[in-house]
Amino acid sequence: MSNVEPATAGVIQSGITPYVSFTEAGQAALRGLQAAFGFDLWMITRVTNGTATVLSVIDRYYKINPGDFFVWEDTLCARMVSGQAPRIAPAVRSAPAYAEAPQAVLFQIAAYMGVPIAHPDGTLFGTLAAFNPIAMEDELTALQPLLEAQGGMLSTILAAELTSGQHSKFAERIEARGLLDRETGVQSESGWRELLTGEEERCASLGHTAAIVVIELPDIVDPRLRIGRPPKEWILRRGVEIIRESFPSETLIARTAPGTFSAVLAAPEGIEPLAKIASGIKERFDGASVSCGTACALRDSRAGLLGAWRDAAKRAVGDVRRGRLT
Repeated sequence: MSNVEPATAGVIQSGITPYVSFTEAGQAALRGLQAAFGFDLWMITRVTNGTATVLSVIDRYYKINPGDFFVWEDTLCARMVSGQAPRIAPAVRSAPAYAEAPQAVLFQIAAYMGVPIAHPDGTLFGTLAAFNPIAMEDELTALQPLLEAQGGMLSTILAAELTSGQHSKFAERIEARGLLDRETGVQSESGWRELLTGEEERCASLGHTAAIVVIELPDIVDPRLRIGRPPKEWILRRGVEIIRESFPSETLIARTAPGTFSAVLAAPEGIEPLAKIASGIKERFDGASVSCGTACALRDSRAGLLGAWRDAAKRAVGDVRRGRLT
């Protein structure tokens, strides 16, 4: 009789365990691909608003780091995705579409390979790509199925994380319901900070584009400013109505100071649509004879959402001051 233990009877010791996130799976994929293919740089990018942002990277030559970004139309990956050139180019000079790409010239890329990473609906999320400063052997093209399989697996893991991320956001908001502002019913500053931390983690992991909008209502804070204006209670009640009505229903809104409201939103089309929303809010408050300042700031990978919040808050105060001078 065999003494071999059933496969389920113990902890796996080989290190082949599930990845906890798309970021962790991506890093493992980059390490494995570099071991199999060589190439001095491997990276995963997110493509939004005409920009390719580096999410994960292993680099021995080019000095490219997470958070760096490229103009999408200048990249080799843009030409790969559009079908202008092959997914594996052992010698970039032999593929005119690659050889002429501004990115290839700037970084002196001699060999390239890449595959798309897709959203669940098949639209482009980003790319898995590699650069090398020296041309490679033509036999490399025979390994294209392996490269494509990695791209497919990353797309599958991405789909799972996007789904779980929506569940996480819902769970976080349920937990934060105990941190509501009593006067307005929106999130308090402490609830805002907790939820903003979760949003920042998702942005950093998946390269989401997000922005902060801040609405400053000084009449709430200083009773001298309310002479001839609506009372504080009315401003709070009507103010929250105006702010809620101006944003999509799923928007996270908080009272982050006695006279300040902040919101975080996805910004797939950049800052302009949100600037229009902010301008519309200001117009509505002006029409109600309530002093108002608004500002919005786009998250960047270095300062994160916290930096965008601070920037927008500072500029909203400046908008109030400018309004008093006009």
